[in-house]
Amino acid sequence: MHNSSRNVSNCFERLRSLLVIGKVGELYNSSVSSILRGGSKLLTVLDLSGASLETFPPEVSKLVLLKYLSLRKTNVKFIPRLIGKLRKLETLDLKYTKVTKLPIEIGELRRLRYLVCDYGIEVLAEIGNLSFLQKLGTIGADKVNGNIIMREKTEKSYARLLKNWATSVHCVLMHLNKKWNEFELLDLKTLSSGPPLLQQLYLRGHLEETPRWMASLHSLVSVNLDRSKLRDDHLLQWLQDLPNLQRMSFQNDAYVGEELCFKAGGFESLKYLGLFGLKELRWVRFEQGAMLHLEELKIGHCDLMGYPFGIEHLTNLRSIELDEVDKLKPQNLSDRDRDDAWDDNKLAHIPHRDIWSCHST
Repeated sequence: MHNSSRNVSNCFERLRSLLVIGKVGELYNSSVSSILRGGSKLLTVLDLSGASLETFPPEVSKLVLLKYLSLRKTNVKFIPRLIGKLRKLETLDLKYTKVTKLPIEIGELRRLRYLVCDYGIEVLAEIGNLSFLQKLGTIGADKVNGNIIMREKTEKSYARLLKNWATSVHCVLMHLNKKWNEFELLDLKTLSSGPPLLQQLYLRGHLEETPRWMASLHSLVSVNLDRSKLRDDHLLQWLQDLPNLQRMSFQNDAYVGEELCFKAGGFESLKYLGLFGLKELRWVRFEQGAMLHLEELKIGHCDLMGYPFGIEHLTNLRSIELDEVDKLKPQNLSDRDRDDAWDDNKLAHIPHRDIWSCHST
């Protein structure tokens, strides 16, 4: 159905898929509702994205063969407990809805693989029972268990979720709510091992220390750390030998040391490296033989004292972007050392160079 006000017949006993496209207004109340009431018990795909919908359609709970349900961009506020009847459901898309909490019955959807929510949605611990879950995006650490979690519960909640998904989860996006202060910790070291199929990992929050089990994430393709406040480079030791890691990003004081050094032979598959808002960072160093396949390097809002050491070793680098670098700021460098540190000839082998400077006055 696409932008039509024409009513349709309710004789759809053999209907398998129903997609509502565009803003259909009252069409939902007349046509879609009649179809769902008219015996379309064989539906496996129901996409109501953008429909003029205020409440969860009660007829949906009778579609026991349903595998895909999207309420994206509707005004639905509440998911009823009847959702637990959809035992064959594999995808539930609640992005851009007004849903703030999921019922306990969500744990009965044992075949659920993709649960797409808005940031901060409240879920219960039963979500950890979804052993087939491959993608969860996005929940807050302080929204697990149906209550605002205090610090002492945070690590247990994370550990339980990851442990229960240890053989299935492919993508995890974890957040600490912004209102938590910078001293709150996201402690994941209690896990003995990480999910072996994990492909994408985004952690936002203060890590007490780098979890050693990161070294076992051999399927990991992308990692993003935000506000982690790590003070040593042990993280690089755990990540540098991962065979499939292609993208790595540290941002907003994810690392609070003065130097990052990438060792020879490490990060062989990495193609993208991003360093943003690391205010304590002064030097970046690449040993010869490190990141041999790196193609794109972006560094922004870091008070570097010079171009990365060893950047000439990155022979496959195709693009470098430096944003908000101040070549005049380092006060403890002589003019000669400063000229050497910011020697543009070091970047001559890189086809695309975008350097945005902010000079001191």
